[in-house]
Amino acid sequence: MELKSEMYTPKIVADRLGMTPDLLKVWSNEFNIQTERSPGGHRRYSKENIEELTAIKEKIQLQKWVLLIRFEHWRNGELDSFVSKEEKSELEKKLDEVLENQQLQNQFNQALVQKLQEITNELVTTKEHLVNTEKKLMEVENKNSELEVFIEKKLEKRDQLLLENIRDIQKQNQKQKRKGFFGLFKN
Repeated sequence: MELKSEMYTPKIVADRLGMTPDLLKVWSNEFNIQTERSPGGHRRYSKENIEELTAIKEKIQLQKWVLLIRFEHWRNGELDSFVSKEEKSELEKKLDEVLENQQLQNQFNQALVQKLQEITNELVTTKEHLVNTEKKLMEVENKNSELEVFIEKKLEKRDQLLLENIRDIQKQNQKQKRKGFFGLFKN
């Protein structure tokens, strides 16, 4: 049951290696076996993957590895690697690519932080202008209120003066009318 490009399903590989598909998955994860994925996201194993898993199985059986202890030694580089030089080169390329992407991400993040800082500075400046404008508006409103009070007082004073003048004029008119009316009787 080979797939295109000599890719195998986990069931087939597990049967060939004499283990369960679950154990195969654990080993693939623990020993960082780089597998392909089907369009549905399922693991697919190449011949190289199978050879690597076979080597791991032999090491475990022949050297009586205790997985938990030996795996830590292997992970720390104290034991033989299961990865061939070609695969290491491929892994190094992937690592370089990941590091390059990380560097690009860091540059993007720095540019983003810088842009956010610029926007923050602009917002602070705008807020300061707004506060100053509000202060000036309050000053103008206070000045307007003072002017309104001043104008009201002046209008009241004017009205009082007008009323006084009107009263004076009326008094003078009444005096002249009296003189005019009494003047008729004097002759």
